Amino acid sequence: MRQLLLLFIVLLAVPAFGQSVPYDSTQIPQERVVDFISLDLVLDINPKKEEVTGTASYRWESLRPRIDSLFLHAKSMTVTRVLIDGEIARYRQDDDGVHVFPNPPAKGAQTMVVEYVANPTKGLYFNGWQGKGRKQIWSQGQGIKNRHWFPCFDLQHDKLTTSLEISFDKDYTVISNGKLEFKKQEGNKTRWKYQMLHPQSSYLVALIIGEYEVMQQRSPYGTPVENYFYPDYPQQAEPTFVETNQLLSYLEAEIGVGYPWGVYRQAPVEYFLYGAMENTTAVVLNDKYMVDDLGRIDRNYVYVNAHEMAHHWFGDFLTARTGRDHWLQEGFATYYGALGERAMLGDDVANYSRWLDYKNVLTAQGNQKYPLAHNKAGSLTHYQKGRLVLDMLKEEVGEAVFRTVISEYVMNNAYGLVDSDELLDAFQDYAGRSLGWFWDQWVYSKEVPTLRVDVDTTAGESEKIYGFTLRQIQPSKAYRFGWNWEVVLESGSRLSGREAVSEKEHRWEVSIPAGQKIKHVLFDPEGVILKQFIYPYSREELLSIVADTAHYFSRAQALYELRRFPGVGSPLDYLKVEPKETKLLKLWVPTIQPYHHESKVLGLSWLRGDKPELYSTAWTLLGGSFELSDSLLYKELMMKGSPQFVAEMTDDLLTAFGVNAGFLLTSAREGDNGHNLTITRSKWKAQWSDEKAEIDRLIEFGSDSYNSQTRLNAWNALRSLDYFDKKLKKQLEQASEHYNWRFRNAAKLHLKYYEEAGRF
Repeated sequence: MRQLLLLFIVLLAVPAFGQSVPYDSTQIPQERVVDFISLDLVLDINPKKEEVTGTASYRWESLRPRIDSLFLHAKSMTVTRVLIDGEIARYRQDDDGVHVFPNPPAKGAQTMVVEYVANPTKGLYFNGWQGKGRKQIWSQGQGIKNRHWFPCFDLQHDKLTTSLEISFDKDYTVISNGKLEFKKQEGNKTRWKYQMLHPQSSYLVALIIGEYEVMQQRSPYGTPVENYFYPDYPQQAEPTFVETNQLLSYLEAEIGVGYPWGVYRQAPVEYFLYGAMENTTAVVLNDKYMVDDLGRIDRNYVYVNAHEMAHHWFGDFLTARTGRDHWLQEGFATYYGALGERAMLGDDVANYSRWLDYKNVLTAQGNQKYPLAHNKAGSLTHYQKGRLVLDMLKEEVGEAVFRTVISEYVMNNAYGLVDSDELLDAFQDYAGRSLGWFWDQWVYSKEVPTLRVDVDTTAGESEKIYGFTLRQIQPSKAYRFGWNWEVVLESGSRLSGREAVSEKEHRWEVSIPAGQKIKHVLFDPEGVILKQFIYPYSREELLSIVADTAHYFSRAQALYELRRFPGVGSPLDYLKVEPKETKLLKLWVPTIQPYHHESKVLGLSWLRGDKPELYSTAWTLLGGSFELSDSLLYKELMMKGSPQFVAEMTDDLLTAFGVNAGFLLTSAREGDNGHNLTITRSKWKAQWSDEKAEIDRLIEFGSDSYNSQTRLNAWNALRSLDYFDKKLKKQLEQASEHYNWRFRNAAKLHLKYYEEAGRF
């Protein structure tokens, strides 16, 4: 793939090529002297020793007349032999990798075989082999971690075809990238081989090993879909993966390019470092997303599923040339993930998620030091801000142009590398207009505009003229954007328009018939423009916006701002604007909470209803105003409610009524993947009894026999009981060295608490 920039540092012995030049990896790809075409991995893994013995066979084409040395990243491993075209080659290892010295100097097309032994501390993770937990092996290569378990040019601008062959215990399933070439029984082991038919970056090479069953699907366009799940939790497969094949066909139609990889697989693992990872055709997901029907109320996999699937176009098919343009992967995956979520779960869920993204991005904006196109900009910027910038771009060029350009941009860069300027060129070439200003504002600048609207009036005999002045008060130059507005009159009439804003001050006028009054004015009612906005609405205006507008974003923002007026006015004011949407109810509840009678009546009515997704919000409305006489209702809710809601309800009722609410401890439900209901019951039984059995049970839940969610729940329960012993200390100390940094830090915080409490 001579046309692709390759990912690796190549060190040459001769002075002409041998000098290393400092470079900024966020701005330009690292220099290379060969184009790697393919990689074939043959592995033997000893899980108890956490050791990989492997052979990495490369095929390359030289990009220089002669190559005296080249370099592969190889951490945590010992290279035992290197062959070039079948001949032994000299090499030298250092802390970063292996330097290979072809003799004679390499040229043209050649092969290289690297034999090695690795003991990875990153990149490939072993779970359960040293203890009693679920036995798994799984990889996480992004950003530069695969270099810990196989030698590779571990930067994203090298793309090559890959294969992986491994022999492993026959009781386990092995999953990797691409087509399953064969699966052969060899005594007590099974030999597997997977082959990628198209190139990918090295960070996407994946290996997943565990005990799985598989739910087979096929997308409407014929792509095989393999959804793996734990054999001991078959009830989680359908609720978790039910939308997968519909999502695949939806994204194919929305992007305008067929799924490019032939097969789609995904499998859960314990202790995963993130939510999920888009390894090409072999997605690995955090098993916290594996849910049953009731657990789906608390958490579903739909958005994450769509996000990782979208990466198979944006990230896997088209890969950002450097970390500088990481937003082209994460911003697009977030954008199309949100579209998939809307298609599967509806407008309320999707619109609320977008409002939340918008709010979070602006909240963090004051601390933002980097623009969107920078590798240090951070996840919130690359993901959520990137998605919002794409929303603005679609608004600017129109949906039809946006969809056409994206489809052509994807096809024109198939299996290749992209950067922000190439996306700009794609839009400019198709639309025939300059969009450099848009990139300067939203892609290459770290700021967003700060806007204020001032209003003045002029009265006439037959009309009243309202003058609106939009002022940009940020210190930088004026931003350019389209500005929608809507004026709602008390008569119910609406006036709307759009302004083309390009100056620091922009004024427009609206004529209102004499005798008419304005109820409220909406500025950028759908929240298209990413901005800090100053316009202090009154309580009456906010109530009017919630009651009268079809613009979801404006209603959500108005409900959020109503918190500025706690307990002001009659409860009827707020009851009149009760939203129908479940998500918006969460924003509305704080406005009615100060009115205890109304809150209790409404909360109980929701609890007696048939919408379990409202139970948690209803319980918040009750605010502790519950009675033991409703025990029949509570027993019913124990079976109908989500695990998180039932755990919260159980805690609250047992705190309020003690052993009189002991009937709550008889449920057989285990709870979510963290066994939260079982642990909650054990905690209360231990609190009321001197029997050590329940404490022992909590200690067992805190052991490495269980996943991170369960262990954290158990430790929290033991801490609430003020219990501490040597077993617990040992668990926490061992966990404080865990490879999962979130889990590790949580264990350290528990240790710090007990240390400061003088328990050791």
